[in-house]
Amino acid sequence: MIRILAILPTVWLAAVMDTSLAPVWSIGIVAPDLMALAALTWIFLSRHRSDPLWVGIIGLAADLIAAGRVGPGMAAFALAGYGLTVLRSHVRLDKPVLQTICVWIIVTLIALLVTVAGRLLGDTMSNWPSALTLAGAVGAYTAAIALPLLLVMGWLWEPLTGIRAGREAA
Repeated sequence: MIRILAILPTVWLAAVMDTSLAPVWSIGIVAPDLMALAALTWIFLSRHRSDPLWVGIIGLAADLIAAGRVGPGMAAFALAGYGLTVLRSHVRLDKPVLQTICVWIIVTLIALLVTVAGRLLGDTMSNWPSALTLAGAVGAYTAAIALPLLLVMGWLWEPLTGIRAGREAA
C-alpha cells in the first residue's frame, strides 16, 4: 500500500511536467521522456518482483497522455522494466553513472519500440534514420536530466542501504 502511495504522486508529477512543460523542456523536436525516467528511477530504488508490472502501469499512463494508440508504450515500458530487472539481478546497478547509462539505453529502446509499433500500425510514416536519431537524442536528453537526479537519490539512499545491510547481517 505504501508503494502505491509513493508511486502515484511521482507519476502524476512526471505526467504534468511531461505534458505542460514540454515546450519549455524541448530542444527543437527533442524532449526528455520524464515518464520513462520515473519508471526507471522506481526500478533503481525498488527491489521487488512486481517492478516490471509497475513500470508497465507507468507506461499505460504515458500512453494515456500521449497522442497515439494505447498499448505500444505500455508494452515497451513493461519489456524495459523486465529487462532492467533481469540485468539488475546479474549486475550491481547502484552507481549513478551506471544507472545513467542504463537510462540512456533503455529510453532510446523504448522510443524505438514505440516508433516501430506506430509505424507498423500506420500511425507514423517517419523514415528509419530520423527515427533512430530522434530516439537516441531523446535517450541522451533524458539521461542528461537523470544524472543529477540519480546522484542526489544515491546520496540520500546510501545511508538507508547501509542500515538495511547491517540489519540483514545481524
